[in-house]
Amino acid sequence: MGDCEKLRVVFGILTACENLKQIVQQFAAIDDDAFSPAQALLLGQTPELEGQLAVLRHASDREIDVPWPLAVVREPQGDPSGPYEGQTTENGLSEAIRNRILRFDEWMEPALAADLNRRLEEGACLLIVPVANESVERSVCRALLRFAADRVQTHDLPATTGSALGED
Repeated sequence: MGDCEKLRVVFGILTACENLKQIVQQFAAIDDDAFSPAQALLLGQTPELEGQLAVLRHASDREIDVPWPLAVVREPQGDPSGPYEGQTTENGLSEAIRNRILRFDEWMEPALAADLNRRLEEGACLLIVPVANESVERSVCRALLRFAADRVQTHDLPATTGSALGED
């Protein structure tokens, strides 16, 4: 096992995708080379999630010229740690780190993970944002608190490879 570097991850619980446009606009204003909105993951269980995100993204193309979060749809039945669709490495996270984040059931306190899973089953989405420093964390939390319909959580995920936000 290599160096153990902690990765801070911010979870925002969204009950409506329409708030995502305002959140992405706020993310675009974060002036830090260590942050890209494309590193965010939008996790949901509804098959319509990718379509809703595509419609929202298309309608906002002229207003927002930044990468959008990667939509990941989780199967409603079966293993809570997968399978996931839409997993590409184009968003700046290593595949191993992205998969560990999405398998929050394995590393998060069981009661918190159960609550997040319940919210997913009820149709909410989780906007999951890895943050590299306190400044980015404050900006991300501020945007999520302003526009997320429910709440925001931060968690530390120990990374098992050399760089949490880079390549494996």
